[in-house]
Amino acid sequence: MTTLEKINGIERRQLELRAVMQRSDEHALKCFKSGLDFKTTYPQDWQSYETARQEYNENELVLAELYGQWEQEEEEEKKKMMPSVE
Repeated sequence: MTTLEKINGIERRQLELRAVMQRSDEHALKCFKSGLDFKTTYPQDWQSYETARQEYNENELVLAELYGQWEQEEEEEKKKMMPSVE
């Protein structure tokens, strides 16, 4: 799998994780407005949110590394394409 394919796969997963976190936002906002504890009022939503958030944050670190690696690969590819001047 190429670096770009890895990046694309993780980016797709990030979209899925954002959707999970957004689904919890409505309940979290409801709790906030009512002065309720989100974690105890909607424990499954809270757990889903926390799990998704943790994976999302970990993926962001991996993506940063992969984007750096991809940029290096692109630079190396450009150098290969340029004729050397001697």
